[in-house]
Amino acid sequence: MLIAITMLKKRSLTIFLTTVLRLLSALLIYIRPIEGMVIYVLLDSYDSLWLEGVGGLTYKEYQRVDKAIDVTSYLMLLPLGLKYDLFIVLLVLLLFRIVGTFLFYLRESEYYLILFPNFFLVYLFFVILIGEKFLVLTKYTREYYFVLGVVILGQILIEVVYHFIYPNYLQSGVLRQVLSLFGYNSRRKI
Repeated sequence: MLIAITMLKKRSLTIFLTTVLRLLSALLIYIRPIEGMVIYVLLDSYDSLWLEGVGGLTYKEYQRVDKAIDVTSYLMLLPLGLKYDLFIVLLVLLLFRIVGTFLFYLRESEYYLILFPNFFLVYLFFVILIGEKFLVLTKYTREYYFVLGVVILGQILIEVVYHFIYPNYLQSGVLRQVLSLFGYNSRRKI
């Protein structure tokens, strides 16, 4: 009984800390746009290792927590659309992703996350890179649309890799053994 309570506390603390870090990193984007976005993306990419390995969540539980944090942080980031004069575009992309997230929760299928890719975050990152003069492109030129197309295709590929290829690879023997040396103990059910 005591072990169960300890595990529940550890699990709750892990979820809480992950949520706070992810939301704080979203706020950092307002202060240091490029650096904040990089930190946000890294935390979003690797929180599964933390939540599953340390917090003991199953893959299914992790996805539910992750998508809730995603939607909350995206709502926090939406006002950035005003700064870059793209509020309506970002709102449409956010609603598109929310539909996919809702269907994911409703049907419990990651296929909806691929059918409704996260164009919101990738487009916001793209816009920040241009707006902060890190990526020098003039809006609405051939080069702009080419780079945007590559970014969008890249995001679709990332969704496929992250939701289908990576979970299966993570269960493979070698990677799992290496990660276990660092304390990672995935309970993913594929």
